[in-house]
Amino acid sequence: MGFYPDDALSVVFTAAASPNGPGTCFTANSTPTTVVTGALNSYVNGNIGMTKRQQYINYDPSVAVTGPGGDAWSTLLSAANVAQIYKSHIFTKINATAAIKGVVQWAINGIVKLKNLHHMFEKICLLKGSFLKITMQLNNSVVNFTSAAFGGNLTVQNVQVGSGGVSPIQIAPNTAGSGSVAALGGLAYTVSLAVGASVLSTQSSIAGVAASPMSRNITLNVPSYVFAPAYEQAYLGTPIKTIVYEDIYQYQVLNVAAAGLFNNLITNGLKNLTKCLVLPYFTTTANGGINPLTSPFDGAGTGVTSPLCLLSQFQVVVSGANALTDYIGRNSVSQRYASLCY
Repeated sequence: MGFYPDDALSVVFTAAASPNGPGTCFTANSTPTTVVTGALNSYVNGNIGMTKRQQYINYDPSVAVTGPGGDAWSTLLSAANVAQIYKSHIFTKINATAAIKGVVQWAINGIVKLKNLHHMFEKICLLKGSFLKITMQLNNSVVNFTSAAFGGNLTVQNVQVGSGGVSPIQIAPNTAGSGSVAALGGLAYTVSLAVGASVLSTQSSIAGVAASPMSRNITLNVPSYVFAPAYEQAYLGTPIKTIVYEDIYQYQVLNVAAAGLFNNLITNGLKNLTKCLVLPYFTTTANGGINPLTSPFDGAGTGVTSPLCLLSQFQVVVSGANALTDYIGRNSVSQRYASLCY
């Protein structure tokens, strides 16, 4: 799919609209050597994860980009061929005029392994005559935002997520050297993500917008094996198998006030609890007026937490007993992760 972890040290925070966007920003894709100065608002100048993910999807067969002394890559891999092999690429580019809207479209080949969906698929044995039902939520998302000018403030108007979950759309800052500074003038923009070949209805009527040239549907690929009769009989001779896997339950504790106290019963029905992981995020108000989980400038929901979001005097109680014994005097959640995973 093109996953690459975010660099948490690249975080920038602004309380209001800015060229980085409002609130927490992990999307800077300018990654030069860091200059150590008190004027910087982050530890490193850019997020290598954001840069790598863009490199995975940004092949453009219409651009004559060459190596030293070589021919254009499109000579070797044309637009028709790149779609045939399902390589992620840019397939539509239309410059805006007074009469038409500008359009850029990516076709992204997303491969999600079953073992990444659930730990059970990594542990499961060979099956015959079984029935499994998989229900997936698709995070088809739309982000409407404005740019004050080239290099100006980015302001989000609204975010729509079909499943009500995390929005995977991210927008690079309008700062010097980053991806939006020369692309986003003083206009309104809409960026959307759709699973499958069809464009979301909010943009399908725009002139020049086309369907993806790659696969139209989601496919499930599962390996199938044919045993010699003797080996199949031996394998099925012990039909009862024990599969040991990890299951994950997710809960939210919402709207905790700054410096406020909270005490929540997460669940009273889990057996054999082995790990407890706490990921703190800013509220919408504290994050410049936008929810971190749906912000196109924040990597929240993909592994990183809100910066300097601290918990003190923290405790987890399991079956009436305290799970932590060394929390006193620790104010950083990151220091506590090793204790929580007991």
